[in-house]
Amino acid sequence: MSFDISEQLTIESIYDLCADEYNKKRLEQGGLLFNEHIEMPVIKKLTHHVRRGRSVLDIGCGIGVYSKAFSQKGCNVTGIDISAGMLNKAKENCAGLPIDFIHSNFIDYEFEEQFNLILGSFMLGYFHDLDDLFGKVKSLLTKRGSAIFSMIHPIRLHSSKDKKGYLVNKYFDRGIYESDFLGEDYKIPLKKWTVSDICEAAYRSGLKVERLIEPVPSSIPLSADKKDVEFFLSNPSVVVFKFK
Repeated sequence: MSFDISEQLTIESIYDLCADEYNKKRLEQGGLLFNEHIEMPVIKKLTHHVRRGRSVLDIGCGIGVYSKAFSQKGCNVTGIDISAGMLNKAKENCAGLPIDFIHSNFIDYEFEEQFNLILGSFMLGYFHDLDDLFGKVKSLLTKRGSAIFSMIHPIRLHSSKDKKGYLVNKYFDRGIYESDFLGEDYKIPLKKWTVSDICEAAYRSGLKVERLIEPVPSSIPLSADKKDVEFFLSNPSVVVFKFK
């Protein structure tokens, strides 16, 4: 990722500390609202055509949920993440599958191949330079390859939440949003990007936005607050981009 060393170590250490609990929530407790119940159904729909033998790069692969799914479809999968703790969980969850897991920063790592699909689930907020990100993604895609990235919806990043909806404040502020999805004690700094920021940076790199989807919850996880689910049925939470 494009953080400086101190930021990278902070994020890496947080994920290392939270790897066990995060793994339990995703795999043993019905999943997380934003992941399994809002974003994942869209990712599955956008990638249903990905066939056996295709090469897939999973950026920020975490505990290996998507890496495992694509490998089980017969794809040649590479997963990369800065957290050793998350990668250890990924290796456990994907035991017996021929997945190449890499412990590294995506921007700095030198890949030796191109990919038919590049996936960055909830990754856009981790990059402080979108031109660096999309430039590298473009260079790693095959001629007919595609890339899918998601993030917390910019409306949510630039607002506070009350019972009636969002109170948007300084939408064009390019500051930092502190995400508490891992808990109040482990806040993750995410870059505030607008939809225009994403689309324009992709355009500059030579990528075209093929799809832009703002999904709503498809189901209710057991661990979710029903009020949260109802709120996100009426207000944006996640945005997913597909690039070609």
